[in-house]
Amino acid sequence: MTLVSTLLSGVPLVGRGLALAALIGLAGCEPSGPGSLTAIVQAPGPAGALVIELTGIGITGFEGVGAARTFDAPAAPGSTARRVVVVSSTGTAIRFRIKVEDVSGTLPTAAVVSGVDLSNQPIPSLSEYGVRISR
Repeated sequence: MTLVSTLLSGVPLVGRGLALAALIGLAGCEPSGPGSLTAIVQAPGPAGALVIELTGIGITGFEGVGAARTFDAPAAPGSTARRVVVVSSTGTAIRFRIKVEDVSGTLPTAAVVSGVDLSNQPIPSLSEYGVRISR
């Protein structure tokens, strides 16, 4: 006899159905609370470093992934805008994590506002650069 069947042995069939529905409902819930979102830079070519402005509630920090490193300053109290410098030694597949107070909240928006190539020369146009954010 399993633990669940033992616990529900004295419960009528309708009660068992409700308990099962509750368990399935809980299993389908998205995680919430503190955690990290994944950010991937969409770029037409290699980039050495990018300044990315993010807007959203509850952003608490950043973390580089792979060859990427992040640098940021604490946000002003009550501010929903943050800037992070993402530096990449390879220039490709630039990924980083956005630490947030609640991973189930609204995803932040992001825009690349400045950047340099692998030779540390300014990127003249950032119109084709973007950031995809996912849970």
